[in-house]
Amino acid sequence: MAVALTVVAGCAEEAVPETFPLLTAPAVTTTTAAAGSTTSLAPVAPTTAGPVAPSPPEAAGPDCEVTLPTAPLTAPPPYPADYPFEGHAWYGTADLWTLLSVDGVHSPRKSVWWSAHFPGGAVEEQPDVRVTWTRLDADPPIVRTHEEPATNAYTPEEGWFMIAGFDPDEAGCWQVEATYKGATLGYVYERG
Repeated sequence: MAVALTVVAGCAEEAVPETFPLLTAPAVTTTTAAAGSTTSLAPVAPTTAGPVAPSPPEAAGPDCEVTLPTAPLTAPPPYPADYPFEGHAWYGTADLWTLLSVDGVHSPRKSVWWSAHFPGGAVEEQPDVRVTWTRLDADPPIVRTHEEPATNAYTPEEGWFMIAGFDPDEAGCWQVEATYKGATLGYVYERG
């Protein structure tokens, strides 16, 4: 399916005359634990040159299938194998990962990303991580991109990570896609 997109950079909106496919992942069959039903869906899945982590979605609203970390990533050393704080889990691959809420409830936050290829802020102060948010329930869909240089941070619990802006302020069903050093990771969340 191809749809026209509206691109939002900063505060200005600009209509894009071309059409772009929104979801290109192959359809998969998933089981929704909460509802006990099985459905066929086309989720946003992380893609890299290597193995791909699964991206089974859960129903959040009538038209928004949010991504849950049902097969959480075991992060490579020197990172903690599991996300160190309750209620969230690592999601993605060793090439690029983030954290997701285990219950699918998304709180607006900084756009944070980890990678086994990120050498840390002392070596790479402004990592070239690119993030795009696409609001799927708007007609036409709205696209926001983080166009400023990313930054980095470190905590003893989480190790070195990259920060590329903040989640959009408005409610809706959002598809997030990040790229870093050839790896791509995507997920969907709903903000009420």
